[in-house]
Amino acid sequence: MNRYYRLVSSFVLVGSIVFLCSMSACSHCDFRGTRVLHKAHLSSAWYSSDLALLRSDLQNHFVLARNNFSVSGDPAQVRALIVPHAGHYYSGLCAASAYWTVDPEISKVIVLAPSHQAVFSGVALPDYDEYQTPLGTIPVDRSSIEQLKKTTVFKTVPGAYDHEHAVEVQLPLLQGRLKSFSIVPLIVGEIDDGGYEKVAETLSKIIDTRTLVVVSSDFLHHGPNYRYDLFTENILRSIRRVDSQAVRAIFSLSIPEFDAMLDRTKSTICGRNAIKILLQLITRGSFGSVSCRLASYYTSAQMTAARTGREIDVVKLFGDLPDSDAKNSVSYAGLVFTNQPLGILPAHDQLTSYEKRALLTLARDSITNKLMGNSIPEHLLYPILSDGVRQIAGAFVTLNKHDGSLRGCIGQITTNEPLFKTIASIAQSSAFQDGRFMPLTKDELDDVEIDITVLTPPRKVAGYRDIIVGKHGIILKKQVEDGIRSAVYLPQVSKSFGGDLEKMLSSLSRKAGLRSDDWRSGCEFEVFEGYEFRE
Repeated sequence: MNRYYRLVSSFVLVGSIVFLCSMSACSHCDFRGTRVLHKAHLSSAWYSSDLALLRSDLQNHFVLARNNFSVSGDPAQVRALIVPHAGHYYSGLCAASAYWTVDPEISKVIVLAPSHQAVFSGVALPDYDEYQTPLGTIPVDRSSIEQLKKTTVFKTVPGAYDHEHAVEVQLPLLQGRLKSFSIVPLIVGEIDDGGYEKVAETLSKIIDTRTLVVVSSDFLHHGPNYRYDLFTENILRSIRRVDSQAVRAIFSLSIPEFDAMLDRTKSTICGRNAIKILLQLITRGSFGSVSCRLASYYTSAQMTAARTGREIDVVKLFGDLPDSDAKNSVSYAGLVFTNQPLGILPAHDQLTSYEKRALLTLARDSITNKLMGNSIPEHLLYPILSDGVRQIAGAFVTLNKHDGSLRGCIGQITTNEPLFKTIASIAQSSAFQDGRFMPLTKDELDDVEIDITVLTPPRKVAGYRDIIVGKHGIILKKQVEDGIRSAVYLPQVSKSFGGDLEKMLSSLSRKAGLRSDDWRSGCEFEVFEGYEFRE
């Protein structure tokens, strides 16, 4: 492990601010008969020690997560999470976006956390029976601990838990989401290559369908404060590109790909060993078949810009910042591992709310960058490349003025490109190549709102009677003397005809340059579905 992570002094860095940690955890351990109580030791720099304020902060984070970072799916099928462990002020919302996806009835939580204080090999076991936070006491699952003790890679490491924030930061969030649960808090040290299989094999014995595995890890630590100071311009975008490679490697569910990413990027992911344990658990089938979804992503620099006291402007979490405001930054990602395959969800649920906002940001950034002379390399405009934004799908980008009038609309119904590339391309086409309008100008940019419609592949129907107005997008084609005439209406356009199929088809015929009633004979029809999201 890089020496950066071996913090042996009495202070830690959160974002770019230094906070003094409490050093009195050992004196807070007491005995209740044969039971050992470990009390919360972190200062209020990490989360409020005031019960009312802590409850209020947790509620705010979960409400914001529900409203802005929703992930559709069955909570009972969520098996594991990767969540950040900075102070709640910075990373609490990101963590809440992942915790919000889990079943409140989960009965046991295994926390895999990196060691920021002690240096050791193997996995440290807790030497206490209960953990007390301001929200109450959480029992340690002693039967699971006894099971783990049977494998030598699991061991007691004196002092490992005394000041380790990566475990404790998760506990109030778990208490805020789950009804009643026990914990198996584990601190991960150095592990040799062969050790991951041994750790995963042993952990599998204590995992059942009511167990949640939580990996506590931040992503890239960038800046002079973190001894990883690679970027001097387009800093946040460059950070996102490195984090995107990390997320792609995790989505591959492959330790070799994750290791290759670490070697290539030198990414300062503090929980790398804990992540590899999770990947090994997945590889050996400890959860059954799983897929990964991205609940949220942002940096500490963006959160600093988004906060006004206790209020958070979520839109600013997607925005860029001047390089001077991003010199020191820590990245946070909320990843959800579920038994529910992405493909079985309805089309409109296959993108998370985060991914939809990220694609809207990409569309606007692509237009802005063109107006500014393509000053930013295209690859730095791309969002985190999760499976959702990499899916192959057609799309339309529509630009509307604030008064509701159309300003441009271009799309691709079929494509072999991933969705994020399609969006970047057609956003520029809508702004500058829609023949019905003059190219968009800089002065107009703030007066347009962006609407994205993601499409399912079109399919041919026997005739117009198979078209469902308001549900289907329609492609009309007719062979005439001078060639094929065609026109398209998106699903939301067909809704505007109030269920009147004949009126809609007459309008579509005129759009194709045909007579109003030419749709009645000799036409071919294809239908598709779509879902839209907008700024």
